[in-house]
Amino acid sequence: MGQFVCLLATLVAAIAFVQRTTGAPAFAIDPGKAVCFSIIQVKTFLSLLSVHPSAFSEQYDNFEKPELLEGDIAGFGKYRTAKEAIEALSSGVDRNGYYSFKWENKILYYTISIRFIDWERERIHRAIEDINNHTTGLRLVERTDATVQRNYVHIQRGGPNTGCWSYVGQIGERQFLNLEVPAYPTAPHCVHHGTIMHELIHAIGFFHEQSRTDRDEYVDINWDNIEKHQQHNFEKYDSSVITAYGQPYDHSSLMHYGMYDFAINRSIWTIRPKPLWEDIEIGKAQNMSEVDINKINLMYPPQ
Repeated sequence: MGQFVCLLATLVAAIAFVQRTTGAPAFAIDPGKAVCFSIIQVKTFLSLLSVHPSAFSEQYDNFEKPELLEGDIAGFGKYRTAKEAIEALSSGVDRNGYYSFKWENKILYYTISIRFIDWERERIHRAIEDINNHTTGLRLVERTDATVQRNYVHIQRGGPNTGCWSYVGQIGERQFLNLEVPAYPTAPHCVHHGTIMHELIHAIGFFHEQSRTDRDEYVDINWDNIEKHQQHNFEKYDSSVITAYGQPYDHSSLMHYGMYDFAINRSIWTIRPKPLWEDIEIGKAQNMSEVDINKINLMYPPQ
């Protein structure tokens, strides 16, 4: 074969990847015939798959990215911090330790953008199912009647650099939850089971775990490794603003920051567990913890 190589298996696998990833047909090939390409042709084809998937990708949802608090929380553009927003927008302490307008009748209606491709949509449905399987009062229900189900979350397919974000709690009528999809097969993205659930739990009504009133008893903050303009992302809220529903501090929460979030030097921590809990890896959960589940069920009890 000299400088040529027969690529039937590789090519068929690559075509299957394109079809699976985009949900659209690529091109046909007779599996009974071997196809030979030069090494240069092979490298060019594979580079197109890994670097220029826009040739195969579906459309993204067009939107204006809002100002974000704590990295992934929308809706606080006019306020410097979540604390200011909480005090301005809400009164009373009926929130999971965090600002929340609870969903009416314990139902969070949602829609999913038609632009999501099959594997992305499947992961979203699995995350929703996981939450529904663990909650006793709250239900996440696909919206079917626009005249009655006026308040809902629209899950949109975000393009490159749009991030993972959501509003917190019910804000009224349509509100967005953004999931950045992979721009190419190895690109970072938000369509992971834990990430999808994290953003949905924001929409249910929860802020991040380390915002709790008692957090300084359980974690240390390395203020010297956080830019001044990012330090508000590590605020904690007093008990007149939030409640933890009597649940213990949860280093394993799906809603906890990771050790290097907002770091100036990414090799040095910004938040870490105190010595008693130093073996717990924070910010890496892919499933709800027992405390996460308890809080949702306490916020939305069965009766």
